Amino acid sequence: MDEQDQEWLDSLNKERKDQGMDQVTYETFEIIIDKLEKEWFDLMKRVPKSQTDAPPEDSTCAVCDDGEGENSNAIVFCDGCNLAVHQGACQCYGIPYIPEGQWLCRKCTISPENPVSCVLCPAEAGAFKQTNTGKWVHLLCALWNPEVTVTKGAYMEPIEGIERISKPRWRLACSICGIKKGACIQCQKASCATAFHVTCARQEGLLGSMKSFAEEEHSLRVFCEKHLPSDMLKNRRVHTPPPASVSGSATLKSTKAALAHSSGYAPPAPIIPAYIYDRVLAYILKIRVLKKRDFLALVCKYWSLKREARRGAPLLKRLHLEPWTASSTNRHKTDEQKARQLKAWRWFCLASCFANFTQFLGSLRGDIERTRIMAEYVIRRERKKMDRIEAFQSTLGTMLFPFEHDLRDALEKVVATDKMKYFHEPVDRADVPDYYLIVKNPMDWTRIEEKIKDHEYMNVDEFGDDVNLVVDNAMLYNAPNSVHYKSAMK
Repeated sequence: MDEQDQEWLDSLNKERKDQGMDQVTYETFEIIIDKLEKEWFDLMKRVPKSQTDAPPEDSTCAVCDDGEGENSNAIVFCDGCNLAVHQGACQCYGIPYIPEGQWLCRKCTISPENPVSCVLCPAEAGAFKQTNTGKWVHLLCALWNPEVTVTKGAYMEPIEGIERISKPRWRLACSICGIKKGACIQCQKASCATAFHVTCARQEGLLGSMKSFAEEEHSLRVFCEKHLPSDMLKNRRVHTPPPASVSGSATLKSTKAALAHSSGYAPPAPIIPAYIYDRVLAYILKIRVLKKRDFLALVCKYWSLKREARRGAPLLKRLHLEPWTASSTNRHKTDEQKARQLKAWRWFCLASCFANFTQFLGSLRGDIERTRIMAEYVIRRERKKMDRIEAFQSTLGTMLFPFEHDLRDALEKVVATDKMKYFHEPVDRADVPDYYLIVKNPMDWTRIEEKIKDHEYMNVDEFGDDVNLVVDNAMLYNAPNSVHYKSAMK
């Protein structure tokens, strides 16, 4: 349920409230729409499609002329002009993702009702992209003209380098259509100068395969009919030209196929038959809604209008993404064949997930290894910085306080004489409460060590006074026959 559905249901509930009826919840609306979509989907699977309404099974990409598709590079059709191109980004047309509703090519998105012309050829149909100056070019023409470059991004645009095409090539006449318009390419045979438009060469089957173009940019081959290699001649496929042939500039302007939203391309609005209406009505039988039949009829009309606005695109896209619904031929398969296909699809999905997970783990391991190496480099750098700081501090301390090293040595010798460590720590006031009443300037070895560390001694005499103060305090407070007094005398 989207915002449009919510606004429509709120408006309908307002009308029902004015009429004294109950309100329809969002959940009820979602249940009905979901059931309508599924019933319509099941019905359409049993209805044979006409060959005129659906695109042909062998539709080929308008860029690479290949009809094969993969899960990540499927052939998609423009809902405006029915253009068929491969989905894969950076490969054919550059479609990073397919939207939930309709998908329109670049021409139908930007210029749906105004005709556009390719600056490199007179052909009016095909896969168009814009240049960096706002002009239109066939992506096929851009790929096959050597001076023109296509941005290697996810969208395969803009087209650049049109101005780099030499002037003599603009004056060449196509040997196939005879029209002197755009820029022609020439046969790759060194001694041949036969010129033709890229689109004309595609129709005559003179262009080589583009399957390896994604890996090798210089793998494109084009020859005239006289110098066509045997491998290309064997796989040559001549395209049937459209009924309206290109005959001149006046005809071109009047027959441009750029009216993307014309009625010829718009699919008709789907109408809910009585069969589906009755099935949905029976499905919601237990849901309490006043005038249920009238409400269901309104929802069916709304569903039909919304499908028409989305050009027939389904509201539940996941139904159309199931592997057994990809082709109309699957409806003739037996249950056993469908089961085998489903099993193969599940194994394929599992293998793809495992491959992607393995690739992710490899990438994650590489990231962790790079992080570990960077951490080691940081540790080494910080250690070197610490060594430099300590060396600088030692050098500076030696220059400013040259006698501190001697004071530490002297303190170690003095402390060594206090084997019982009587004077190592300050006297605890709780143990000896009257000590600080007698001793006005207490001193101990720990305090002297802190003063050396804090560079408080400006000369050796101050250090000697503190050592003597420890001894004098011990002799002042303790009795002559006590161990503390005798230790101080030593």
